[in-house]
Amino acid sequence: MEIKEFYKELYTKLKEILKPYDFRKKGDRFRRLLDNGIAWEIEIQRNEFKIAKMYSFTVNIYIGLIPNPKAIDIWSIDISQLSGNLGERIDGQWDHQKWYDLSVMVNPQVKAQIKDGKRPITYQESGKEWQTKWIPVQKFEEIIDEVCDLIENKVIPLYLSVQTLDGYKELLTVDKGFMVSKGIKSARLYADTFGQHFLPMLNEWIKDANNHLEFMTAQDMSKYDEFYLKSHERSIATTKERIAALAEIKKQLQH
Repeated sequence: MEIKEFYKELYTKLKEILKPYDFRKKGDRFRRLLDNGIAWEIEIQRNEFKIAKMYSFTVNIYIGLIPNPKAIDIWSIDISQLSGNLGERIDGQWDHQKWYDLSVMVNPQVKAQIKDGKRPITYQESGKEWQTKWIPVQKFEEIIDEVCDLIENKVIPLYLSVQTLDGYKELLTVDKGFMVSKGIKSARLYADTFGQHFLPMLNEWIKDANNHLEFMTAQDMSKYDEFYLKSHERSIATTKERIAALAEIKKQLQH
């Protein structure tokens, strides 16, 4: 099976799984926008170096909240308030990123390294010597089956639990490994949507931002060059602006 055929078969099976839930496909993305503004996205992120015949991909999972959903094109929106990775276990968290290596099936040099269904990976951990680990090689069919199984039995149940604003708010407050956007834009959106119910979460955001600012200002910058110093100063200024904006949103919610 060639790379093009692999993705064609993968996308065909994913469309069959996602069709009952009214997902739409464009390129490597599958999206669904609910009437209440909750948006779901599954993205196949490809990594391709065609000259070297190196191919891999990972699966990203997104959940967002979109204002005025009926007046917007589903492909023009940014669904990034909550972002995670598919992982490789149905009961796993959403912060484990697995890259599926397709090179072993099409690259002769990589194929030649395979022994007893495994290939060598050489790596070095911090402060340690280089070491080699032999990892199992997944066939194309096995990769497709694994991804489809995780989408059907891990991702879909998650999305079905986040169909209401209460479900969305609960996901924001429970640590399941998602990366949560805590920017000013998201804070304003949640303040408008959830009102004073957003205050406990907003207080945590402000606390985290102040802790981050304290950490940055306490750093010894004497050994860094001018470029890094300016970058560090910009980060401090940006964090201060964010803290001030979040504090203003908090003030508005309290009145």
